[in-house]
Amino acid sequence: MKKYKQTEGVNTNEYIIRRPLYLPIFYLLMLLSFLALWLWNPSPDGSFEEQLLYIIDKAFYLIFGFSFWIPTTIIALVLFAMNCYTYFRFKLVIHEQSFSVTPFFGATHDVAFSSVETITQKAFAKLGHYIEIIYDNKKIRIPYTVNMKGVFRQSSIAVLLKKFENHKTAKEEMEFRIEKMDRFRIVGFSTSLSKEYSEEHEFEVYKKLWAKAIIKNYKLDAVATESNTTSPLAGWFCVKIYLEGDDNWRYMIGPVSSKPLEKKFDEYTIPALTWAIFPGKNAFTGEPTDDSEATRLEQRILTEWLPSSDYELVSGPVLQRILSVSEYFRENMGFPFELWFPIQKK
Repeated sequence: MKKYKQTEGVNTNEYIIRRPLYLPIFYLLMLLSFLALWLWNPSPDGSFEEQLLYIIDKAFYLIFGFSFWIPTTIIALVLFAMNCYTYFRFKLVIHEQSFSVTPFFGATHDVAFSSVETITQKAFAKLGHYIEIIYDNKKIRIPYTVNMKGVFRQSSIAVLLKKFENHKTAKEEMEFRIEKMDRFRIVGFSTSLSKEYSEEHEFEVYKKLWAKAIIKNYKLDAVATESNTTSPLAGWFCVKIYLEGDDNWRYMIGPVSSKPLEKKFDEYTIPALTWAIFPGKNAFTGEPTDDSEATRLEQRILTEWLPSSDYELVSGPVLQRILSVSEYFRENMGFPFELWFPIQKK
């Protein structure tokens, strides 16, 4: 995509793009010129330009029986009317994750940035260009102009290109995979949480639970039924369990197990879902309760990948899978992890 410049201080919440006004103005000037020539009635005894116009008009009259300026004026009027219609009719409104289009003909419809195949800039003159948007086997061409410094006269054009570039980059750069899983059961330790807890208190609760889980990891590994490290269900899963109609919830850590439940463990069954799975390098930077990298990854998934993808979230828990909690991995790899989001096709 070509480089473009954007004016400073632009609010990117919502923008409207219309076709440039120069086209209706151009055809209006053409209409007025032809109308003036029609009413002027050039003389054969005038200047060279006037004689030339007289000869053209008379030759046309001898062939067709009416003045040359009548059809030219009518054509200019039609072109002016068509360009006025397209100027006032066409509208492209840019939203946060999509844009809506009111075409020349047909109803207004929304287009998600994820469904856009390409948005390219094409030039046909020094100060006159158009952008071409291709989506869902449809094509839109929007003329635009730039000033002598190369800045878009409609700042909305720059916003549209920037948003598409951001969505495209987020979609291409984030590593993920889509997997469909049958229901499975997590067995391990859990603790209760409340919305009334402060962040510091909640942090301490996480810390105590993780300390307990790591100290007793041999007990958790003993009940795990997915011991093969290549299995997508190997390792430990962390999940927040929300109870309907209850302000409290539980935070649980444990492996996947199909063995009979022992009294010292809690259990939670994950329903059959399709998951978008994103890998991370270090679930905990420093202490096992500091999940800053996981938090940053989750924010990117929700704000960058999800809006630009072909998927949407469905009801279900968001899981964090810790691939290994062994001393080797903790010392050498820093707890590699995955975030699992329940999704479906839009």
